[in-house]
Amino acid sequence: MNNDNDNGQLGKDWGAVEDMLGQVEHSSEIEAEGKESANAQLTALAEEIAVQKRAIEKAEAALKAVKTSFESDKKQMLSLLEALKIDSVKMFGFTFYTQIMESVKTPKTLEEKRELFEYLKSLGIYEETVSVNSQTLNSLFKTMSQKAAEEGILDFKMPGVEEPTPVPELRLRKIS
Repeated sequence: MNNDNDNGQLGKDWGAVEDMLGQVEHSSEIEAEGKESANAQLTALAEEIAVQKRAIEKAEAALKAVKTSFESDKKQMLSLLEALKIDSVKMFGFTFYTQIMESVKTPKTLEEKRELFEYLKSLGIYEETVSVNSQTLNSLFKTMSQKAAEEGILDFKMPGVEEPTPVPELRLRKIS
């Protein structure tokens, strides 16, 4: 099932895994044949996940190439439609049409941000319109809780934010 030539590496890595599994205390759930079954399951799942990961990476690379070409072709077609002074055409099951969209950029400087926030507050819509990105909030919480721990504050809490929830996650890192 594995198309890559990393069976040698798998053997080396698996030896380390078997050593670790051998050190695990035997419980009533893991007996000799149960351990072999668990080892076989672990091996099968690791191989399947590795194959799936490679397939995802390959599909994402192909999708990225198609999206890049798609965006480039859209720009070319837009330019051509504008040059020909055509608003829309129907071809290949789609209506291709031009539309003018307006877009504003978020404030960049601290002063611009303050001005916007004050404006939103004056309208009474600040709380409904302003939010903090989840990754930004997690990063800020981590930084602030580490700083608090360094200062001896072990029960750090951020107002309005729930306690962090530990979420087990399987991660993959390529072996060189």
